[in-house]
Amino acid sequence: MRVRLVTNACEAKGLARDAQLVAGLLSRWGHTTETADFRDAPAGEAPDLVLHFEVLAPAYLEVEARHWFVPNPEWWPAGAAGAKS
Repeated sequence: MRVRLVTNACEAKGLARDAQLVAGLLSRWGHTTETADFRDAPAGEAPDLVLHFEVLAPAYLEVEARHWFVPNPEWWPAGAAGAKS
């Protein structure tokens, strides 16, 4: 399976490290991974799965693939998606 991890790909940010850890795990399971910054336009062949870390990037939602959202609990706003504070 081809998986694109969409996140803040800046090396100095924790989300980039989260993506590296998940990519490593997926690679060990036999999947092909690539990391993309949420601010960049999608490029290349569409993956089978797009993992959105913390931010749902609208441009990547247009990619024909299955999409999973991985929210960051400490940044998730109270009341979002029915969450209770």
